[in-house]
Amino acid sequence: MQSIMLLYAIGYDMTLAELVENGFIAIDTGLLSISVYLTIVSGYLIVAYMAGNKLSRFQVYSISFLFVSFSLIMTLSTFAALRNGMQLLALTRPAEEVDLVSELLEFSVYGVALLELVGVFLALKFMSDERGRST
Repeated sequence: MQSIMLLYAIGYDMTLAELVENGFIAIDTGLLSISVYLTIVSGYLIVAYMAGNKLSRFQVYSISFLFVSFSLIMTLSTFAALRNGMQLLALTRPAEEVDLVSELLEFSVYGVALLELVGVFLALKFMSDERGRST
C-alpha cells in the first residue's frame, strides 16, 4: 500500500484497478512486440533460405541492415513494455509480499531480451551460411 500512496504523492491519481490494468496493457504490448519480432526474423530467414545465395553483396548488406535495425527496435520495445508492466504490477503488492516468483518474473524480462538478441545473431549466421552454399 505504501507504493500506491507514493503514486498519489507524486501526482498520479490511479486506483489499484487502474494500476493492474495498465500493467497488463504494458505486458500485452510486450507480447505484441515479440510477435512482430518473430515476423521480422521469419521474413529474414525465408529470404536467406530462398534467395540468399542469389543476392548481390549490396542487397545482402541492405537487407541485413534493415533486419538488424528493426529487430533491435522490437527487442528494445519488448524489453521496455514487459519491464514497465512488471514494475506496474509490482506496485500493487506491499513490499513485504515480494517473493521468489515475482523476482523470477521480473528477471525473465532480461531473458526474453537476451533470446531475441541471440536470435538476431543466429539469423545473420544463417544468412552467411546460405551465402556460402553452392547452388
